[in-house]
Amino acid sequence: MDREKAKSAFTIIELSMVISIIGILTSMLMPSLMGAREKVKSSVCQKNLSQIMLGASQYSDDWNGSLPIDTTTYGAN
Repeated sequence: MDREKAKSAFTIIELSMVISIIGILTSMLMPSLMGAREKVKSSVCQKNLSQIMLGASQYSDDWNGSLPIDTTTYGAN
């Protein structure tokens, strides 16, 4: 019975090897994951700017070519 347990159990060396392999694979994937995250952020930012410009264009069409101006910052004096 004890021999069956000994054959099916992992040794500390085997366990440490598996953990180190997982660590190496994770460290290899991290740069690509960070690059993908930056591309997503850039894409979201570009889409937001596009929506702002579309809104300003629609406002301009409705108000005879004038754009909204923040009077608290510009022209308040």
